[in-house]
Amino acid sequence: MPILSNRWDIDYVNQRVYRDYATSPTVTDTSLALYSALQDEFDEPAQMDDTTPMSAQTPTAFTMINGWFIDYAGDSTTQGSTEALTGGAIQTSGWTGNVITAIGYDGSGAGTPFGSADIGRTITGTTTTDSGTILAFDERDGTEQGVVWIRPDDPATDLFDNASEAYTVAASSAAGNFTGTFDAAGSRTGEYLLTNAFALGTLADETDLYVYQGSLGTGSKITAWWSDGFIDILIAVREAGTLIDDGFVSVFARQFNQLFDHFVIDLSAGGRQPVPLSTGGDLLNNPDGHWNQVFTDSAGAFLVGEIITTASNNKRGIVRAVSGTNPTVTIEYTELELQGEILSGDGQVSSEGTGTGTAVNSVAVNQAALGTPPTLVVGATTASLGAGEPTAPYSLAFDTNQNTFSDLYGFFKYICKRDQALADTVGTAFTAQAGSESVAGEAYIGNELQAEYNTQTGAFVEGEQLWFHDSGNALVSTGVVVADHDDGATGDLIMRNMRTYTSNTITQVGDNVAQGSYTDFATVASTRTIPPVKVSPFGTLAGGVIFGAPGVLLTDILSAESQNFQLIDDDGTVRTPPITIQVTVNGLHASANDRVAVFELDNPFASNGQIIKNQYTMTAAAGTENGIGDSNVEADAAITNDTPASGWISVVDDSLAATTGQEYNFKYDSFTGQIFTLTPLTMGGAQTADTLDSTGTNLQDADASFIVNGVEVGMIVRNV
Repeated sequence: MPILSNRWDIDYVNQRVYRDYATSPTVTDTSLALYSALQDEFDEPAQMDDTTPMSAQTPTAFTMINGWFIDYAGDSTTQGSTEALTGGAIQTSGWTGNVITAIGYDGSGAGTPFGSADIGRTITGTTTTDSGTILAFDERDGTEQGVVWIRPDDPATDLFDNASEAYTVAASSAAGNFTGTFDAAGSRTGEYLLTNAFALGTLADETDLYVYQGSLGTGSKITAWWSDGFIDILIAVREAGTLIDDGFVSVFARQFNQLFDHFVIDLSAGGRQPVPLSTGGDLLNNPDGHWNQVFTDSAGAFLVGEIITTASNNKRGIVRAVSGTNPTVTIEYTELELQGEILSGDGQVSSEGTGTGTAVNSVAVNQAALGTPPTLVVGATTASLGAGEPTAPYSLAFDTNQNTFSDLYGFFKYICKRDQALADTVGTAFTAQAGSESVAGEAYIGNELQAEYNTQTGAFVEGEQLWFHDSGNALVSTGVVVADHDDGATGDLIMRNMRTYTSNTITQVGDNVAQGSYTDFATVASTRTIPPVKVSPFGTLAGGVIFGAPGVLLTDILSAESQNFQLIDDDGTVRTPPITIQVTVNGLHASANDRVAVFELDNPFASNGQIIKNQYTMTAAAGTENGIGDSNVEADAAITNDTPASGWISVVDDSLAATTGQEYNFKYDSFTGQIFTLTPLTMGGAQTADTLDSTGTNLQDADASFIVNGVEVGMIVRNV
């Protein structure tokens, strides 16, 4: 019986309500409209003896009742019926007790897949002889593999509990085996819940929202049936009585040339739930496209900002730059849809205005074609940002590989944009962790929690899922380990993809959802929430300065940009590089062996400023410092941050300075705290032939060259 202008049908025989997509395939209806149409139909005299399919709890919350069925997942050719609904949630009541059951199936290989004509036919297990009516099927596990919903002929005896028996379908060639893909025990009964999620806020033009749901930290992207822009959709969050990923979904808005946004929402309560999102332009800092089309027959005008479309398959992109003149024009563009870049054979390319040209294979440019792209290593590490700066903990180490910060920021956005797997551009950075939890770039959020622990038993693994409990053993939250700064029994966990269930205080963390089943665990001393950088998960760019997201370390930076970044370490401390001043001396004559030294003055603004010669005091030899032959020089105070990372120190002998002003020069490679580490030298062989020449002033090394081994003018030579 058709309703709502023939868009929906009622199957009285099988107690099924379903969408007929052959009529107005793109038109949607509200859940309230469907409910009202059903009520109008079932209050007619001819239907008074039938049970009603649907009840309303509120104008936006509805329930399928009396064992009536509505499908929410389609096969490879047909959408699920509830994908044509908006504006209200739907749950079920009356499916338990084996009234309606679901079981995994495999119709590939030697089998024959289900077809739409099989709905309403009898399916039979060839081993158990369990039988029932097919209500719906989908292909979620692959081509010809998925889940089939069945109304058992006898709920008491037709249990469909054999997870591997073969099945046949009456009056059909469909055949295959049941599988344990949906549930290891075979079939499952129980209710489902479809929550209505709708986006609100401000979205830039051409923003395509996508949704992740499933296993914590990884999950999978729901195949979109909705159009660009704001969504108003029903999402299955409970299936066969079990919540999917505890009811959480993540909604993303990530178009490359825009500031990103995402929102993680708990949909387990059902009803109509808002998803606040806001995106905006990012062309000032991120203007690039990723592909070039080089036309040889262009006509009209392609304009920056216009959308281009291919004639044969509707591939779309946004023009980011135009060069050349007709008929030879190059357009740089960013792809909009998920079909990939424009290729030869895609037909004519047309702009929104007058531009046209014949498609050729696109050429990768900008972040899609960096000669040596940045590389990412995930896990606990420590680093200092320069001379005098403390060593700090980090969890995401980016080697910039000498790329400019402009390209680096574009790369940050590129590897996290919609339809981007992180492995496409930075190897297997996340999946290379020892644990099993990986993440695609388009679903990466960033570090979310720091947990300091002590009294550890066992060892945590970077990449694995951990659970947090309170003192009463109640589950508080769970997440995936990004880094474990392990100091033995104590340490510091950095977590991502957090799921929070209560606001209770965390007291323990371990590797099992049940606190009593921990193998590796520790007491939690304190926690700190880390706010993700939604607009760009690895960092942002403003005024030519990179601001790294929490935990991000940058290395191998261009010297010209060595001051233009700011980081946040895993303790939440803002870190900036030490200020350096480049000194250039001109007019030197190499043939004259000119030498230059730069010293600090006590009053640099006075014409009579004097070189500072008492900046530090050396104490007597202690341990491995300040003794003859030692490799370090220790000062009596912390060495200042404006000290060069490497260079020379001059030591004044107090006992002689009053009479002779004796000074000694030592070359150092680095410093930390109060200690200069001197430059090590290695002479040739056993040095048995090292002797003074006849003048008594020249030292000879018969086994090696002094210069090759690093000896420089000004060094003190001591004959041991």
